[in-house]
Amino acid sequence: MQLDKKELPGSEREEELESVSVHEEEKKPVLPEPVEETDRRGDAGEKKRFRLPRKETPAQDDPELPEETSGEAPRRPVNRRLIGRLVLVGAALLLALFIGLMFLFPELFNLDRFVRFFRYMGLRNKAGYGVINYETGADNVYYAFDGCLAVGSESGLTLYDLEGKQKAMVQGTLSDPLVSCGDKICAIYSPGTSYLAAFGKGGKILLDQTVTGTILDLDVSNDGYLCYLGSESGYKSTATLYSPKQELQFRLTSRTRYLNACAVSDGGKYLAVASLGEEESVFCSEITILRTRDRLDDLDSEDSTAVRVNLGSQVIYDLEFLSGGTLCAIGQNDVTFLSPEGKIYRQISLEKNPLVGYDFSSKGFVVLLQRIGMAGENYRLTTLDGSGEELGLLDLEEKVRDVSACGRYVAVLKEGKAVIYRRNLKKYASTSEVGTATRIVARPDGTALLVSGTQAVLYIP
Repeated sequence: MQLDKKELPGSEREEELESVSVHEEEKKPVLPEPVEETDRRGDAGEKKRFRLPRKETPAQDDPELPEETSGEAPRRPVNRRLIGRLVLVGAALLLALFIGLMFLFPELFNLDRFVRFFRYMGLRNKAGYGVINYETGADNVYYAFDGCLAVGSESGLTLYDLEGKQKAMVQGTLSDPLVSCGDKICAIYSPGTSYLAAFGKGGKILLDQTVTGTILDLDVSNDGYLCYLGSESGYKSTATLYSPKQELQFRLTSRTRYLNACAVSDGGKYLAVASLGEEESVFCSEITILRTRDRLDDLDSEDSTAVRVNLGSQVIYDLEFLSGGTLCAIGQNDVTFLSPEGKIYRQISLEKNPLVGYDFSSKGFVVLLQRIGMAGENYRLTTLDGSGEELGLLDLEEKVRDVSACGRYVAVLKEGKAVIYRRNLKKYASTSEVGTATRIVARPDGTALLVSGTQAVLYIP
């Protein structure tokens, strides 16, 4: 039988009240002792206040702490280093995939195509853009330089931008103008005359002068060195080399040999000259490769550092240093690739298939245009790298009017058609809208200029 508290006897009631009061005292929270704190105002007017001690919370990753019982799962710390590594690995995989796709599908992933899209955005349909008008001339020569068209004529050298505006001009008298262009310099001369002029980037005039004697041949490197062969009193031939700052760097003389071709390597390290002479009463051509730092000033001296290579009974038309310092010699009978030390890498005979055209690219390869057979309208197009290794070969069953190489591209003008190839001679783009063009000028971004008598028109693939 449960009794109500009011019904308890007096003594028992008191005991129960005492026990209740004891339990209530046990339940009261124990307050911390107050901490005395002095105001910053100092002892005068001292003011005291009390604060509770700050409750320290141990770190969450302490292994000795008991697990929380609030119902939420404990949060694990984020490993930022691991995430960074995963991001880098993912980016590397995507880059490798992109590069692989570029090799498998070069037509789809051609960077020049994307560059052209943004460069010529809004310009394709702009009135007058890509049309260049110039003074007509039967002996005009055309080259791509610094995004412009360089036109060499009997009256001098002129640079035109793609809007047809004249960017720079030097005037001189040139009966048979020839132009030589690199990445940083474009020069003009006329064999048998004394006039020499050259432009740099931005149309800056680097040279505009008349030299002593007459100029026989001229060559420029991609980084701005210029060399030319001359004929002066007292010598059969001379060779002069200028630095990119147009300072005289090297001079070579010859009293016994006629020099007919020259070339300078990038950096001006090597100078090569072709000479005509006799050996055992037989006419022959010899190539001499010199290190310009040796300061050899007489070709007739027996200097041990000069490398001499006999190329037999033929005339050397042109010399050019390609990538890796390889020298390419375009001859009457052969195309020869040789090292600066005189080692012949390869010789290509031209006896059965005569050479009708060629061009050098600043990217270190040469394109040869040969006629198949002595008389015919079939042609063979070949590209070769700096060591003479074949990059591409293509037989064409149609007449070829002109060929041009620039950057990684080869532009070919055929009858009623212009085709742009990659350097491996895989077709890149073509157009039948060639108008009356008789020449073609390749450009480094995969475009080309179709050149007629008085006008050049830009073709954008």
